[in-house]
Amino acid sequence: MVKKIVDTWKVDDAKPVIVEKYDKVAVKNGIDDLLRKTFTTKYEVAETFKTRDTRLLICFIACIFSGFGCLYDYLHPFPESKVVLAICSLSTLPLLACCMSGSGL
Repeated sequence: MVKKIVDTWKVDDAKPVIVEKYDKVAVKNGIDDLLRKTFTTKYEVAETFKTRDTRLLICFIACIFSGFGCLYDYLHPFPESKVVLAICSLSTLPLLACCMSGSGL
């Protein structure tokens, strides 16, 4: 069964995919390439990166909050900047949790 699939499995017409069957990463990448090529050429499905872009934007906003908290703490030492540090820290954590969970909001 596996031998038959590997014999006919090609990403391009001229170049067959050759991987070791115990190299899980190479097999995964080969299957990803095959599926991407199949869906974009045969079924004409457009590839979108909206979820990944949204997650990058959320992480960027979290980094801005963290940077502002560090800068404010540098300009106004700790006892004075306690409230700003708390707000920046508490707003950064949910943003990063949302970003790392893969939900993308």
